[in-house]
Amino acid sequence: MAVAVLAGSVTVAVVLTGSEPSTRRPDSGVGARTPESGAPSAPARTAGRKWGFGLSFGDSLTWMTDAERARAMADAEELGVHWLRVDLSWRNIQPDSPDQYLWERFAPVVDAARAHGLEVLPTLSYTPRWAADPRCAGVGPARPPANSDRFAEFARQAAERYSPKGVHTWEICVSCSALSPPQTPFAS
Repeated sequence: MAVAVLAGSVTVAVVLTGSEPSTRRPDSGVGARTPESGAPSAPARTAGRKWGFGLSFGDSLTWMTDAERARAMADAEELGVHWLRVDLSWRNIQPDSPDQYLWERFAPVVDAARAHGLEVLPTLSYTPRWAADPRCAGVGPARPPANSDRFAEFARQAAERYSPKGVHTWEICVSCSALSPPQTPFAS
């Protein structure tokens, strides 16, 4: 059963895709009446858009075998998922040096998702130790880079590599911003 395979490592997100920005107001939505101003009702505003939802796998798909990944994709398909949010961890791709790229770790995730008709939302995250800001040494895995140009180069190469495979939406998550001000090494 899909839920058993995905439980514990998945976040569910609901998305509405389309070309128009949302005009939702607190008084709109299911059962809302058309305002006297003549503004379109909620169903009229969402006509032509496609509802979908996604699952967030973190980096678990990266470390699965091909068979495990295929089962996860089939489960996602069975659930009606449209999007997979997955970590494209900088630490996983360049673990030891700025000259090393292990794209083969993430490529099977994109290939499997696309083979199942699923969109991929990579989250660029997790600075490798060699590139991390030393002022955040005790922070844990979500440390900012010491040199943002190195991160930008990683992001550029990821976009160049996966854009031809249909990956056009990205999320960036590299910071110490989760720290409260008293613990932040940059606080004065």
